[in-house]
Amino acid sequence: MFELGRSLTERHHGFSEDLRWENTKIAMKRAIVGSFLNVLSTGGYYGAYALVLARIMAGGITVGSFMFLANAFARSRASIERILSG
Repeated sequence: MFELGRSLTERHHGFSEDLRWENTKIAMKRAIVGSFLNVLSTGGYYGAYALVLARIMAGGITVGSFMFLANAFARSRASIERILSG
C-alpha cells in the first residue's frame, strides 16, 4: 500500500545500523578506559610494593611491618578494582 513497506524497511535498516555503530563506539571507549584504569591500578600496586621492598632492604621496615603492608595493599587493590570497574 503506497509502497510504504520498502521505505519503512530502509528507514529501519538505517536506524539499526546507526544504533549498532553507536553501541560499538561505546564498547570500544569503555574497553580502552577500563584497560587504562586496570594498568593504573596494577602499576600503583606494584609500585607501592617495590617501594616497601626497597625500604626493607634499607632496613627501614621490619618483616612484620612488611607483611602487614602487603596484606593492606592486597585488600586495597581489590577495593580499588571494584570501584574502578563500577
